[in-house]
Order: sequence, then C-alpha cells, then structure tokens
Amino acid sequence: MAGVALRLEDYGLTDLTVPRVATPTEPIAAAHEAPADRASRLKELDATSLRFKERTAELDARYSAFKQGLARLVRSAEDFIKEGTAVDLDAAIAQFRAMEEVARIDVVPLVTGARSGRALAMRLPLPLRAREVAMYDRFVDTLLRLPEILRDARWEILALRAEAEKQVGQRFDSAGDLARHLETL
Repeated sequence: MAGVALRLEDYGLTDLTVPRVATPTEPIAAAHEAPADRASRLKELDATSLRFKERTAELDARYSAFKQGLARLVRSAEDFIKEGTAVDLDAAIAQFRAMEEVARIDVVPLVTGARSGRALAMRLPLPLRAREVAMYDRFVDTLLRLPEILRDARWEILALRAEAEKQVGQRFDSAGDLARHLETL
C-alpha cells in the first residue's frame, strides 16, 4: 500500500543495535586462578562488574525509548488512517523484520559469552557468586528482549495494517464462528 511513509528515524527507532559489552569473564577467571593476587583481582572484578551493570542499564533505557518511539509511530499511523490518509505500513514492517534478523544474529555470541561468564562466576565465593550470577542473568534477559521487542513492533504494525485494509468477504470474531461457517459450506 503506497501512501505516507512512516520514517522510523522520525520516531527514534533506528539505533537499536546491540552494543559490544565487555563482560567480567576474565577478571572472574583471574580472581579464581591467582589466589596470591586475589585482592587486586577482586578490585578489578568489582570495577568491571560495575561497568557491565551500567551498560546493561543503558541497554534497558534504549529499549524503553524504543518502545516509546514505537507507541508514537503507531499513534501517528492510526491518526493518518482515521483521517483517511493512505499509510505505507509495508515499508515499516520490512524494516522491523530486517532489524529483528540482525538483532537475532548479533545477540547469539553475546548470550553465549554471558553464559560462559556465568559458568565461571559459579566458581566464585558465595557472596560474589550471587552478585555476579544475578548480573549475568539480567544481562542475558535484557539481550533476549531485543528480538522480542522488534518482533512485537512488527506484529503491532501488521495488526494495524490488517485493521486498515478494506475487508472483503465475511469476518469472524472467533475460531468457533469460522468453524461453524465452514460446516455450513
């Protein structure tokens, strides 16, 4: 459907790349394997972990901003549709699909690395272990949300496109209604 183009950059929806984040894996391994230098290794681990947590929080903030931009895009598209203006939703759908595919590829090595780091963290003394394992779990959960957010964005635009298209034929409100109709044929 040709019409008004919804430019993703107008809604802050273009920069959702997965940042390269240094995980505390090496300081964890060094702290465990070099007990003689343990105090300085643990200090390095604390500094690296703090940066890691900050990067995870930044990623969370970017996801939140993306969701807000998506809400603005959907509202704009709905407004255009209500006004009777044609909107090119296919381009936005294609862009979200491409972003989703790239995100899935980018996330895999980061999740793998974080899971390796988590396995190393399991060898730390208990108070440190709990902190580091929780940090890795939060990071993995945050990373895995990215493709989900993009998929949900694409689906929301797909649903909007379906609502906006002129319907031909009979519509059914439930699968049961459809089944009853098919039985009568």
